[in-house]
This record gives sequence, structure tokens and C-alpha cells, in this order.
Amino acid sequence: EFTSVIKAVAKVTEAQGRETALIARSSGIVKMISEDGKYPLSGAEVRKDQLLFTIESTGLTNENMDVRYAQAKADYESAKDLYERKAELAKDKVVSESEFKRAKAEYESAKAVYNNLRTNYADGRALIKSSFSGHICSVNVRSGQFVEAGTVLAVLATGENAMITAKLSPRYRRQLENIADANIRGINEEKVYSVKELKGKLESVGHCAEGGSAQIPVIFEIDNSKSKYLPGTFVDIFIKGKPKKDVLSVPSTALVEEMGNYFVYVRSEENDECFEKVQVVTGASDGVNTEIKSGLKGEETVVSRGAIFLKLAQTAGGLDPHAGHVH
Repeated sequence: EFTSVIKAVAKVTEAQGRETALIARSSGIVKMISEDGKYPLSGAEVRKDQLLFTIESTGLTNENMDVRYAQAKADYESAKDLYERKAELAKDKVVSESEFKRAKAEYESAKAVYNNLRTNYADGRALIKSSFSGHICSVNVRSGQFVEAGTVLAVLATGENAMITAKLSPRYRRQLENIADANIRGINEEKVYSVKELKGKLESVGHCAEGGSAQIPVIFEIDNSKSKYLPGTFVDIFIKGKPKKDVLSVPSTALVEEMGNYFVYVRSEENDECFEKVQVVTGASDGVNTEIKSGLKGEETVVSRGAIFLKLAQTAGGLDPHAGHVH
């Protein structure tokens, strides 16, 4: 039984859909809010509904929040009074059904706008809060900076799931068709986790090389609550193929390379002290053994350690691989 393994370095990123951007809903001067003496900085943990920024628009001729709030409140109160009058009149069939429904729709629309501003506005400032518990990936503004409506103030992430992205040479494209699992190890760490252990899965295998790099992306998604790999850092990944039975293989140390071709030294059937250099076609490797697709029949005895010394001796002219004694 043989399982191929591809070793690579992969980058850790936040899982898609696990990030959210905090957007400025109006133009104004942004203020970063300190909590317990800590300002919202990259990497800091946040809780749901935690106030992180305020935007002050007092004094601005456009996008003045005081004016917007006052207008929304007036529109809401006016629509509410009209709706309540129409509701009473509708009971006595004084107003038509369509007129009543129109008044109700205007009231609900004005109510939604007013409640949204009331929840996210206080003392002349727009309030920007975290929508969930997690951590801050990046802060894109400075306190005191003027921002336009729609500016991304910060990016938050839950930190629960992570994407592990490896970029591999196209020469592995055949092996990537049969990925079964992968082992992940943090750089300079001893603990190794399997993707299955981290409740992860293979998310995608690129069907074309990325532009400019000629490499194929392979992406896994994992539950990062146990492994706690930091987004933006790198990990070692060992991508494992599906096990194959009855595979002819030799120790990888038995292979010697010459001009892109591979050879092994096989003990002669006629003389136990003679070895022949045999060209082989290799397949996948698991890091210890290498699959042999052709060149060997099986059951041969090969030099598994020190084969390079036979190659060097042959190159120096001191060894006839078909006739000499090898000690």
C-alpha cells in the first residue's frame, strides 16, 4: 500500500464569509473609542455590539447627522400621526383600503429609517459597533481623520475558521486529482494536525495556474479554534493522496539522478557482488518511498543507501557498473 505526499508551505488566511467590514455610514470626523485604555487596533479582541468608532458631522454643510436625525424624527412622527388617523377612519370606511395601505407603508418606512438612526446615533455622533465577537484584522483610519460615507474603517473576523492555501508546481497536477487528507504543522512547531482532525475539508483545487506564478492553488478550510494558526502566517502542509494497493516502490534514497533521468543500482542475479545501473520511471513520493512505474519487476535487491557513491565512482571511471565488485 502506498500513499503519495506532497510537502509545501501554505498561507493561513481568514475563511471566506467570516470577515466583515465596518463602514462609515456618513461623512465626518472619525474618532477611535478607547475602552479600558485600549483603542481598536489590529489583532485586538472585540465583543458583539462593542462601540469602536464614532463619526462626528456637526458643522458640515453636507451629510450633517444632526440634520438627518431631526428630519428622520419629524418624518416618522408625521407619518405616525397620519397612519393613526387613517386607521381610525378606515374602521368607519371613510378612507379607501388603498389609501390606508399607502399611509401604513409610509409610516413603516419612516419608522425603519428613524429607528436605524436612533440606534446608531447619539449626541451628534454616528456610532460604529462590532456586529459579532471576534478580533480586528485591520484598522484603516486614524483618529481625527475625515472620512466619506462608505469608507471602510476596519475589518473584523470571527477567527473560528481559516483557509490554508498552498501553491504547487503544475508537475503535481495528476496527484492533485486524488487528495484524501493533509497534515498541517506550524512553522517551528512540533504539533501536527490533520485536516480531518480540525474538522476541515478540501475547499478547491485550481484547474489552471494563477497568473504570473504558474502555480496551482490548493485550498483547505479548517476549524481554527484548536490549532489557532495566525492569519497571515505560514505553515508546513503535507498533502496526502488516496492509498493505492500493490504499488511497486523503492526507498527514495535508492534513486540517483542524471540529466533528469532516474536510476537505481540492482544486484545482479548472476553475481551477488555485482550491481547493474537500471533506468526507472518514477511516480509519486510519500517523502520516504517513491513509486516505480517502470524499469523494475519487483523482488529485486537494490542499493538503498550509498547509491550516490556508486554513481560518483562510475563517473570517476573507477567502476564498471556491469562487471566490477562493489564493497
